[in-house]
Amino acid sequence: MPDPTRTKIAEIYGRVLKIEDVRDSDDFFTLGGTSLSAIALLEAIDKEFGARLTPGVFYRATVVSELAHEVNARLAGTGEGA
Repeated sequence: MPDPTRTKIAEIYGRVLKIEDVRDSDDFFTLGGTSLSAIALLEAIDKEFGARLTPGVFYRATVVSELAHEVNARLAGTGEGA
């Protein structure tokens, strides 16, 4: 069963970067993301999940599946800064 967090993170990547068909293994910066679009991404994630991630956490987890793991950890109260 697919992880709903991964699915939603991929949708947010697509929305922020204005692209379709984002996969779990896609990297934000490889897809054309910039530091400014990263801020928009983090704001969208906070709005969607109520999980405020620091830029440092994001820059260590720029792949969809890695970032979904960080969001799930934050929601479970075990992530950095939780």
